[in-house]
Amino acid sequence: MAYFNSVVLVGNATKAPESHSGEVSGSPYATFSLAQKHYKAKKSRYIRVVAFDPQREAVLKYVKRGRPLLVAGRLDISDKGYASVIANRVEFLGAASTKSADTPAKAKLRKKVNLKVRGTQKSA
Repeated sequence: MAYFNSVVLVGNATKAPESHSGEVSGSPYATFSLAQKHYKAKKSRYIRVVAFDPQREAVLKYVKRGRPLLVAGRLDISDKGYASVIANRVEFLGAASTKSADTPAKAKLRKKVNLKVRGTQKSA
């Protein structure tokens, strides 16, 4: 019988990834958690993701807290029953959500959008 073990997840990174030396596997790896909002409940689910090279370098360099990610890989369940995803592919879906002060470009864009919205409301 053939087995198919594939997982595709979309969510936000909960914190910056951690780098580990590979004591068991012999190669270095990075771990991070992915948060997914449950579509019915108001809770989030947290999934542990493990990335080996070459994804490891990109994950360590670009993933920060709040960054939306798509992770494709396989499900791995340890002897103790803990589940994690071994990432074959990690894609960055957008910029990390930061609550920084407005830049002049953001303020100008927001002003432009507000003017368009006000214009459509007046003509309606």
